[in-house]
Amino acid sequence: MDPGTAHPIEADARFDGGDLDCGNGLLLLIRQHIDPLERGQLLEFRSTEISVEEDFPAWCRMTGNELVSLVRRGRERSFLVCKGPLAARAARPAAMRRAAQHPRAAVAVRVPDALPAPTPRRPSRRSR
Repeated sequence: MDPGTAHPIEADARFDGGDLDCGNGLLLLIRQHIDPLERGQLLEFRSTEISVEEDFPAWCRMTGNELVSLVRRGRERSFLVCKGPLAARAARPAAMRRAAQHPRAAVAVRVPDALPAPTPRRPSRRSR
């Protein structure tokens, strides 16, 4: 696939994979982001690891997802992948396509100031 200057279609979800390669966790992140999508929706992810350009198309072929486009900007590569074949995008009902244009709102996360005390350890059978 020849890299373009911009993706031809807007993504439904995005994330940045940093410098991870396919063997060091990037595929897990891709899976976490693509699994919640409906068939035909698009995921864009960025990576600065050069080997992803060669490895990711093979993953797409193995999983039945379609690599729609690749964009290079200096060291960064941006990949646009469709969950399933791109033809599934056109087959989705119009209401689902409209809903996909509005990303989900961010959810506030509350981090506690302190953690609860650990539970005491039960004595083992050997120490009885």
